Amino acid sequence: MICKNCGNEYDEINFDVCPFCLTAPILETSNIKNDKSDTNENSDTLETQSEINSLEQPTEQNDINYEEVNIFDCLDLSVRAKNVLLRNRITTVADLITYYDNGKFEATRGAGKKTIDEINMFISELLKGNVSIAKEKELPPTSIPQRIIEGIENGDLQNIHINRLYDLSNRTYNTLATNNLTSILELALFLQENSVDDLRRAGSVAKKEIYDILSNYLNGNYNEDNTSFKKNAIEEYFNEEKINASRNYNVVLRRAKHDTLQEIGDEIKLSRERVRQIEAKFIRKYFRTVEYIVQPIIEKDGYFKLNDLSDYFSDEDNRLVAQHILKQDGKYEYLSFADCIVESKEKESTSSKILQLVIGFIGDGIDIDDCYEELDESFKQEGFFFMGQDELLSLFEEYNFKVYGSYVAPKSVSYTQLCRLVLNEYFPNGLKTTQDNNAICEDLDNLRKIVKEKYGEELPAGNRALTARLADNFIIRDRGKIITKENVQIDLTVLNKIKEEIDDYEVDNVYYSELYAKNEGLLSLTSNIDNYYFLHGVLMLYYPYEYEYHRDYLIRRRVDGQVISNAERINNFILEQKRPVSKDEIKKAFPGFSDIMIELIFEQEPNLFRWDYHMYSSTDLIIIDEYEKKELENNLKVLLERNGIVSDKKLYSVIKTNMPLMLERNNIDNAVPLFYYVAKLFKESLDYRRPNLVKKGLIENCKYTMKELSLYLLGYPDFISYDRYQALIEEMMWTPVSASMTFFCIEEDYIRTSNDIYVKNDLFNLSADVIQSIKTSLDKMMQDNKYLPLINIVDYSDFPEIEYEWNYFLLESIIRKYIPTYTLVAPDYKDRRYQKNIIIDSALGIDSYSQLIAHILKSEGYSSISEGKLSSFLAIRGLARMVIPKELAQSKYFKFKDETYTIY
Repeated sequence: MICKNCGNEYDEINFDVCPFCLTAPILETSNIKNDKSDTNENSDTLETQSEINSLEQPTEQNDINYEEVNIFDCLDLSVRAKNVLLRNRITTVADLITYYDNGKFEATRGAGKKTIDEINMFISELLKGNVSIAKEKELPPTSIPQRIIEGIENGDLQNIHINRLYDLSNRTYNTLATNNLTSILELALFLQENSVDDLRRAGSVAKKEIYDILSNYLNGNYNEDNTSFKKNAIEEYFNEEKINASRNYNVVLRRAKHDTLQEIGDEIKLSRERVRQIEAKFIRKYFRTVEYIVQPIIEKDGYFKLNDLSDYFSDEDNRLVAQHILKQDGKYEYLSFADCIVESKEKESTSSKILQLVIGFIGDGIDIDDCYEELDESFKQEGFFFMGQDELLSLFEEYNFKVYGSYVAPKSVSYTQLCRLVLNEYFPNGLKTTQDNNAICEDLDNLRKIVKEKYGEELPAGNRALTARLADNFIIRDRGKIITKENVQIDLTVLNKIKEEIDDYEVDNVYYSELYAKNEGLLSLTSNIDNYYFLHGVLMLYYPYEYEYHRDYLIRRRVDGQVISNAERINNFILEQKRPVSKDEIKKAFPGFSDIMIELIFEQEPNLFRWDYHMYSSTDLIIIDEYEKKELENNLKVLLERNGIVSDKKLYSVIKTNMPLMLERNNIDNAVPLFYYVAKLFKESLDYRRPNLVKKGLIENCKYTMKELSLYLLGYPDFISYDRYQALIEEMMWTPVSASMTFFCIEEDYIRTSNDIYVKNDLFNLSADVIQSIKTSLDKMMQDNKYLPLINIVDYSDFPEIEYEWNYFLLESIIRKYIPTYTLVAPDYKDRRYQKNIIIDSALGIDSYSQLIAHILKSEGYSSISEGKLSSFLAIRGLARMVIPKELAQSKYFKFKDETYTIY
């Protein structure tokens, strides 16, 4: 066929519009016929049929013949709207009126809401005679490529990468890549000077598809704002496969639900290898379609959360298939602990980098609550913005870290380390280790009991072996008594004074009893050291290599007549390197220095400070003059004026604005080194505990934990609003993750009564009658249930009236406090927004989610179950949402191997 618009010849069988100018075939006659039965349906825009008729026939007032007015002559229509109309074979204003009058307009191909609204407005103005028609006929560009080039050059169109062409087949994609055509503009420029026949490795199908793609581009199908079209078009591919009961689709769906190749093959009578081939072919076919969704987001954020696929797929099966495609294709790396994908790296995987960062941070073991702020900062610096608290806990589970409460280690720790954790919390004043009116039995028995209950570890049965091991690893507190370093309270200036006394002694042998007698009054005022045994232990803790320690006395060590200070040695080492150094570098330079020893030196010495986690520096390396020190102090005073507390991030934000040159000069590019430098520089007026600097003595007997500071700033309230707490977090510039962990600690002292409100434990009271009535209502609900997810309770009409409005958070609190006959278990997933608890009868003796699932499976006759079937099993019963909680595979009640859970 020869196009009557541009004169080019084309095959009307393969192309429904001219591929050169995008003009539909012009019919010989274009009589306008009105179907009166459709008139009422379109009455919202065209008020009467006479208005339409008045447009069809030229009159004195309306002397324009709309049969002859080309769509391109309508100046009030955008290029996008004109292209959409031409794509639907609407070439004149008369065609548009007929098309609109026949009620087809809402089904216009390639028309998004914005385009439909624009054409509706055009017709409305057309009825009023307010449209502008070109006096001299505007001819469309001579070809599709020329339109694209001109549209991109004048800014009407946006050049896009071919990755954004979601409906481009893999074959055509490879053809374009082979010809080094990576964008729409490059393709249009090529076709302006060449024919599709000049493309290397381009078959007839690819040639036709290229022009279809260019037409879709002109129609706006690939625009960022055409989201609704994009979602509908992409899901339609999967819907078609699903409706047609495609074998390939069903295979991939079952694989997405974790069915094994063997299970699927046995059912559809195919070999495992054939099933694998079907799966691989389907993934290849649709990968680029799904990639179209995620690639722009990954380019922007660096990752894509797979749960976000629900925004694009309303059908759950389609979402699972899309998720499986992304997991299996090699272009992306799936991080199971974060349930997200990132672009695959050639040299080292992202999961490996994250694991190495965490292992380096944790070392042999660490209290994660005390240092998560710094770990979170490290994640952000490395670009791992998807790593939050829940993702970190999942990583611990996946890589078999040992988690003991808030203490985390990469492998099992010695029982002495577990004892240290218990002594910190339960024996702040020390633990008796020698016979004294049978006190040894009570203290050690309590220690054994707590370690067993909290960490599941057995301590040695023999007291002698246990006490000998403890004595070697802890600090002497008194005769036959030990204490941890965390519970030692000492003013370091006082300890330095005592050290100076030792160094000034005329003899080298110095007795602890004499030292204590001279300083008893000062020690009683500034520390918890109340005997010379304790003083002996503290000196050994802070100065392990300066002196030679014996039972009753110490001997000074001298080199060339001078007493050597380890702090001075480390400071000189740092100055020699002319940069911050790592802990490993210090250990290599000074063999025998332990982690605790290094930490104490940097905590004690005024000129040594932490630069970053496991990185250390000296104040002597900081280039700052007296004027800048005064300016830094004034900024700090202003920040502390409001409530006496300032966070590291808030401090850094202000100093970065007010003193940028000082930071740049000293290579301080984050909050950590500035925080510790300021803490040491103004140590006389500050207390500190990361992430907060506090006016010295602001709160009495306070360790300045996040929990203590939060409650202080909230005014130690009887009622806490989580929304108000969130406002405080924003004001203080505390990180969301740190704030979330802190609130979990605060919750221990409060009862949750709703999504937002918490009431102090001792203020929440219910009468015995009310409690019994609640229990009776629960008993009725549990009569026919072995378990009951709290979220499934929506009707509270059987519960008694109380001063609080009923909801599942309130019911959870009441069960925990008042109704011991029922136990609540939940997956190990910390997110206060969601209710995950499940009610079970306490008589079952079940105390964990994993144990409950194992019990339910056994009671229904399962000894093993595939991953796919378990996922469905849990979802149907309301025991899990879309994924299997990872703790099941790590628990002692299951063994997970070859995509199958075996129940123990």
